[in-house]
Amino acid sequence: MKKTVFALLSFLILAISLLVNGGTEFKEGKNHIFYLYSASSNATIRRLDENSVRYSVFLGEKRGESCEIAESDLPNVLKRLKAEPVFNEMGEFFENNYYYSPKIKGNIVIKGQRINLHVSKRDGKIYIASPLNFGSF
Repeated sequence: MKKTVFALLSFLILAISLLVNGGTEFKEGKNHIFYLYSASSNATIRRLDENSVRYSVFLGEKRGESCEIAESDLPNVLKRLKAEPVFNEMGEFFENNYYYSPKIKGNIVIKGQRINLHVSKRDGKIYIASPLNFGSF
């Protein structure tokens, strides 16, 4: 009886956490990419369709993620995550903004500062990632 109650309670907790978190920090985004096993460019990359993102759980494998986000959603996401700007860099065809959020687990160090949120603007699109966008974003 105790094992059955424990199993049901565990399942209920897992189900609630999926509905609340949905496996992603960026529920507003589209074209989600998850970085598994490593928070660097040698991570295993898994692309998920929008139906799969909400219920994806990687059980400790996820080390980062990225997605495309609407410009109108960006201020709300940054506010929800309590993201503080750290620094930015710009070029002729791109803009990168780096943030630290106490609500996102983990971080990397760039220029001696902790970073765990990266917003890239390029070709009229905005990409948001944790800890960084990898590849040709």
